[in-house]
Amino acid sequence: MYNLYSIEQSILKMLYDGKTFDEVSASLNLSQEDLDTCMRTIRRKTGADTWMDLLRVGKRLTEASTEAPPAKEEPEEPEITPERADRIHQMISARFLEQNLSDEDRWYTEYLRLKWRPRE
Repeated sequence: MYNLYSIEQSILKMLYDGKTFDEVSASLNLSQEDLDTCMRTIRRKTGADTWMDLLRVGKRLTEASTEAPPAKEEPEEPEITPERADRIHQMISARFLEQNLSDEDRWYTEYLRLKWRPRE
């Protein structure tokens, strides 16, 4: 499906399961740069424009690799919830912002974080 390598399939399955980029890179023993490269390749191969598209591909891969579970009496959750997509989008946005901050911006961000953190 989509001519993805097994590591690319594993990445999508883990993201679909709700893992963070740090958890994915740690479990697959990849650097953040390697994971970024894999994500760009996955997007190119699948034609995914949004995170919802990537999650749908992850869902298809997960379903294709497992046997059909026994029928459940309670209704299943929607295939991709807006909350899951929002969580992944926030994670990616924060990571992108962190990578593109100058040293001065990093210093100021840390200053604000320390200034406004709740007192114990």
